Amino acid sequence: ASDYFYRKSEVAILRPNYEEAKSFLLKGVESLKGESVYIYPSYLNKLGYVSIMLDDLTSAKEYLTEALHYQKNNDFKNALAETYLYLSLLSKLKRDPSEKEYLDWSNHFNKDNLFLQSKIYLAYKDYFSRNSNPKKEHEYFLKYNSINDSIFSSEKAKIRINLETRYQLKERQKEIKFQKEIISKSEKIKNLYAAILILLGLFLLVVIILFFIKINSHKKNRLQEKRIHEEQLSSMLEKQKTALIKEQIKAKIEERKRLSLELHDGLANEISALKLTLTNNNDKCINNVLLKIDTIYNQVRDLSHGLDPNSITEIEFYQLAEKIFETIEKHGIKVEKHLFISERIDQLNDSILLNIYRILQEAISNIIKHSQANKVHIEILEHENYLMINISDNGKGLNNKNYSGIGLENIKTRVSNLKGTILLKSNDGLSIEIKIPLTPENPY
Repeated sequence: ASDYFYRKSEVAILRPNYEEAKSFLLKGVESLKGESVYIYPSYLNKLGYVSIMLDDLTSAKEYLTEALHYQKNNDFKNALAETYLYLSLLSKLKRDPSEKEYLDWSNHFNKDNLFLQSKIYLAYKDYFSRNSNPKKEHEYFLKYNSINDSIFSSEKAKIRINLETRYQLKERQKEIKFQKEIISKSEKIKNLYAAILILLGLFLLVVIILFFIKINSHKKNRLQEKRIHEEQLSSMLEKQKTALIKEQIKAKIEERKRLSLELHDGLANEISALKLTLTNNNDKCINNVLLKIDTIYNQVRDLSHGLDPNSITEIEFYQLAEKIFETIEKHGIKVEKHLFISERIDQLNDSILLNIYRILQEAISNIIKHSQANKVHIEILEHENYLMINISDNGKGLNNKNYSGIGLENIKTRVSNLKGTILLKSNDGLSIEIKIPLTPENPY
C-alpha cells in the first residue's frame, strides 16, 4: 500500500496537482505503521517538496528536518542527497545563506542518480547566477547540459529497448494464438500432450527416488567419514601418548647423567677431602670434619630436592627461581636478577616447567663449578608468545680446557626438547640467551 500511494503522489506532482499529491503522501505515511522504514525518508522528502510548492515553508522545514534526522539516526544515506537539495531550495526561498552549503551536501551524497544530479547542477547554476559569478554559472550550465545529454541518451536507449520488448511480446502473442488454433483443431496433439505429461510425471517420480537414494548414500558416507575421523583421532592420541612416554624416559636418562656428574664433582670430592682431613688428629681437623659433614649433608639434601618433580611443580615458579638464586649466593657469588613474569607461567604443563627449572639449575651449577665468576646477571622475561632467559657471568668463559661440556650439552638438549633456541657468547665471561616459545608447541 505504501508503494501505491507513493506512485500516485508522483503522478499528481507531474500534472501538477500538489494538493492531491500531499493527500496521497499523508495516506502513504499513515499506511507505513512502523514498517518499510527505508521508504519513510522518501515520503518526508516528497512532503517537504510539495509543501514548498504550496508555499507552506514552515511545514516544508519540519518535513525535511525530520527526514534528515531520521536518516542520520538510522544510518541511511540513499535519500540524503534529495533531502539536502530540497533544503537548499527552501533556503533560497527564505534567502537563507545556508543554500550553498545544502547544495554541496546534496552533491556529496548523490552517487548514481542522474536526474537528481541534473537538478543539483541546475540549482548551482541558478545560485551562481544570482550571486554574480558568471564563470561558475557557465561551468555548471555546461555540466547541466552534459548530464541532460546523458539522461536523454539513457532514456532513448530505454525507449528503444521498451519498443523492442513490446514488438517481441506482440510477435510472441501472435505465435501463441496461432499455436492455440492448431491445438484446438488437432485431437492428436492433445493426446500427445497427455502422453508428455504422463512421461513427465514418471520422470519426476524417478528423480524423487534417485534423490532419496542419494540422501541415504550421503548419510552412509558421513557415518563412514565420522568413523574414519574417530579412528584417526584415536591413532593420533596414541602417538602423542607414546611420544610423551619416550620424552619422559629420555628426561629420566638425562637426570641420571646429571646425578652422576653431581655425585662425581660434588659428593665424591667432599668425601675425598674428608678422608684427607681425618689423617690429621687435632682439634682444627675435627672442626673441618664437622664442616665437611655439614657440606655433604646440604649437598645430598639439595640434590634430593632437585630430583623430586613434585617439589618443583607444586610451588610457584617465582619461588623456584629465588631458590636457585640463593644457591648461587651461598657460594659467595653476587647475583643481579630481573624477573618479569606473571601467574601464567605457573599454568604451563608440569613437564615444561620441570625442563625450564632444570635448565636454570644446570646453568647455575656450571657457573658455580667452572666459571670462577664472582658476579652473575640473570633475566627472566615473559613475553606474549615466548619466555626469554638471559644468564651472564664475569668468569673465564668457555676457553677453559678442563671444562667438560656435559652440563652445557644438557642445557642444549632441554632447550631443543622445548622447541626453543639457545645462543652462547664467550667474551669476558659466558653469556647464555635462551628463547622458549609458549605457543603452540608449549601451550599453557
